[in-house]
Amino acid sequence: MHRFLTALLFLALAPILAGSALASDGTLEINQACAVQTGCLAGDAPGLPVTITSPGSHQLTGNLDLPDVITSGIVVTSPDVSLDLNGFGIRCPSCAGSGSGVGIDADATSDNLGVRNGSIVGVGSFGIRSMASHGRIEDMHIRGVGGTGIFQNGFDARVEDCTLVVIGDFGISVGQWSLITGNHLRTIGGVGILSQDGRVADNLVANSGSDGIQGFEAIVIGNRVSGSGGDGIDCAGCNVQDNDVSNSTGLGLAGSIFSNRPSAYGGNRFAGNNGGNANPQVWSGAIETSGNVCGTDTLCP
Repeated sequence: MHRFLTALLFLALAPILAGSALASDGTLEINQACAVQTGCLAGDAPGLPVTITSPGSHQLTGNLDLPDVITSGIVVTSPDVSLDLNGFGIRCPSCAGSGSGVGIDADATSDNLGVRNGSIVGVGSFGIRSMASHGRIEDMHIRGVGGTGIFQNGFDARVEDCTLVVIGDFGISVGQWSLITGNHLRTIGGVGILSQDGRVADNLVANSGSDGIQGFEAIVIGNRVSGSGGDGIDCAGCNVQDNDVSNSTGLGLAGSIFSNRPSAYGGNRFAGNNGGNANPQVWSGAIETSGNVCGTDTLCP
């Protein structure tokens, strides 16, 4: 009788366990072998992308290698998913240029998605694209993607301690009331960081093709921005404090984006912007609340 009950229990669980490797702590494992051969998770068909359809903790146990710039790595269609890349990557090392492939692609149902600790290299479009809210993205290295590095469309997101290098379009773009902090961005094709009603703090943005930081009613504090192809910081209705902005093609601080709504600024250093220190460093409509340095002068703009 005991053997009979055990057999029945195994048969009942078989559809759930098929294609799923379960670590001792209950974390579901994802790797190239299961992705290609059987599908890594319940509801995941063989082949790429790997599809996560249920809440829970998931972890890469090896790299996911993409064949081309039109193939995506992981698709998330469930809320409350935690994805630890575990030091591994989603990558297409032989790829170049743009395409439709996305490293990690989460739809509008995927609230509370957490992504951390790994790399995304060479995908054709977005490194990470999340259409849901309350996302947490941290300690990611994203390099050589054809489109936007990190796109978090919903509100209340956190993007922390990530490195983005050689990005085709936007670096980091988030929805309302989000935190972007401690990130390093270099060689960005478009705007480095875009925030609305959020906090942009302690980031480094170098060599963006357009504005270094764009914002609307955001707190922009403690950032270092250099070599922007547009304005260093272009912000409307923002609180801009303690930033170092240098060598932008445009102004160090502008207010042209979002209909010239004035920003307050204090404690910043602006140097070498707008063609050099002899030219205005700050948009004349901005409101100086405390001392700043503009070029070699403490008088701004």
